[in-house]
Amino acid sequence: MRYDPLDEATLTDPYPVLAALRDQAPATWHEGMECRLVTCYADCLRVRRVLRDHQHFVATRGAWAARCRRSP
Repeated sequence: MRYDPLDEATLTDPYPVLAALRDQAPATWHEGMECRLVTCYADCLRVRRVLRDHQHFVATRGAWAARCRRSP
């Protein structure tokens, strides 16, 4: 599924597009924005919790950030 957050239809009413993303690709790589999209609220909370767990997830000399930019 193609997702363009700046598409006129998406800006007017984003809910149908977000619902389709949740059904078809709840967590996916967005090539244009070079980031991951997570569309389910519960999954967003899990990601947030993981990103705040600095004991287990630590960037070492920037290597982690470089790996995150790659698509799967």
